[in-house]
Amino acid sequence: MQLQGLAESSQYIQSILNRELETIPSKNIVLGGLSQGCAMALSILLSLEFPLGGFVGMSGWLPFRNDIDEIIRPESTETNNNDDDIFSFEETDESGDLDPSIAAINFARDILSIDELGPLTSINEQTCLATPVLLCHGEDDEKIKCELGENAAHTLSSLGMKVRWKAYSGLGHW
Repeated sequence: MQLQGLAESSQYIQSILNRELETIPSKNIVLGGLSQGCAMALSILLSLEFPLGGFVGMSGWLPFRNDIDEIIRPESTETNNNDDDIFSFEETDESGDLDPSIAAINFARDILSIDELGPLTSINEQTCLATPVLLCHGEDDEKIKCELGENAAHTLSSLGMKVRWKAYSGLGHW
């Protein structure tokens, strides 16, 4: 049910983005959200084939962050042999090595029922990874733990994104 809801919401927000892109360059578009809206917007951001002007998220989290972290930093290649795993990611760079950033983007695209990215000449410049991100959270958030926002910032940074994290002392969810 969660996957279906993410995919449906993504299609709606993508349609808004596509309409805006008809008249506004992507570098002039900022995507963002608060709480669950932040989580949804982060999912969409990670699925984009192009960078935006920026992203602002407040009091949110990154859906499927643990799965993305596993793609970026597999626990052990010796104990985690993916030869027989039909669900493993096979995205490779020119040297034949696994490219974790593309695998993570394709994972996000799969969650949202979007086709995988094709070969890219410059991963960071041609995808969402070039979008600057600001994530903020109240340290006393009673709805979404501040740690979840900080973990999202860390994961996005691990993908190579430029992320600024700001926690506000004494502030809650709203």
